[in-house]
Amino acid sequence: MRLFGGNRMDRISGMMAKTQIPDDMPIQAGMVSKAIEGAQRQVEAMNFGARKHVLEYDDVMNKQREVIYGERDSILDGKDIHGRVQEQFHDVVEAGVLDLCPEKVYSEDWDWDALDVWLKALTGMSDLLDGKRGNTDNPHELTNEVVDHLLEIYRAKEADLGEDNLRELERQVMLRVIDTRWMEHLLEMDYLKDGIGLRAMGQRDPLIEYKSEAFQMFGGLVAGINEDFLRTIMHVQVVKQPAQSAPTDKVSYSAPSEQSIFGGAAQAAAVSAGPSGPSPQAITAAGASAGGGAVDRTVVKDKEDPYANVGRNDPCPCGSGKKYKKCHGAAE
Repeated sequence: MRLFGGNRMDRISGMMAKTQIPDDMPIQAGMVSKAIEGAQRQVEAMNFGARKHVLEYDDVMNKQREVIYGERDSILDGKDIHGRVQEQFHDVVEAGVLDLCPEKVYSEDWDWDALDVWLKALTGMSDLLDGKRGNTDNPHELTNEVVDHLLEIYRAKEADLGEDNLRELERQVMLRVIDTRWMEHLLEMDYLKDGIGLRAMGQRDPLIEYKSEAFQMFGGLVAGINEDFLRTIMHVQVVKQPAQSAPTDKVSYSAPSEQSIFGGAAQAAAVSAGPSGPSPQAITAAGASAGGGAVDRTVVKDKEDPYANVGRNDPCPCGSGKKYKKCHGAAE
């Protein structure tokens, strides 16, 4: 059975016979090879650019890391950061005042209530703006007045806590704040790097955008560190513990073991022993002192007594046939 009719097959055979391979076929194959080679070069160039950008991203982070780690190392080495406290007070308060009390706005339109709430949360005090509302139109003068008040309070805290204690407290607080803020900053930088490539869709260079935003974020990191440090150091309360009187009696909270009881009794008895050995009273007192009041009684009987050296399970000397503990020794 033939799938095609005879006439159709003849026409197809004739067309194939007339088909000739062009003489420039090797040239076309070379063009395809060159096109593939060019595409490969473009892909390699893109990969190189991507790797180069990754290194440049890492370079930005390395510069920030050098600054933070350098500051940490200097504090760990005992650097005195008290000289920067006044500058930090001024920077933090000025940023908050200028945000809520802009320079080109009349003081009647300033957000005094929000500024009062922010200062109270920052310092724990609610009287920083007393007598200042409506009496100044310059936010920088307002900043200086608030900072001067805070520094007076800080000096009083230093007098109560002690200069050396306050310096150590400043270092410990700064280290804690730097570590906490730096870990948060690393996460934010990772999020930024993951999505920065999308900026290319808006005809913007991702690397330039990354450097610009990384710089802004690092500035926010420094400002956040200063603000957290100021908030923590101002909320520290000085608590003086009353002097404890010397204890008159020693109290033991562990149950006395057999070894500690008798070992202490023997030691105390040896100390109290005379030339002829420890007396019965010394042994009794030693047992009481070593056992926390548990007295190890030693009964000394008359040697002429027939019941003096009788064991509790021995026959009673009275001749009753009973054991001593069930006869004359029952009362002991």
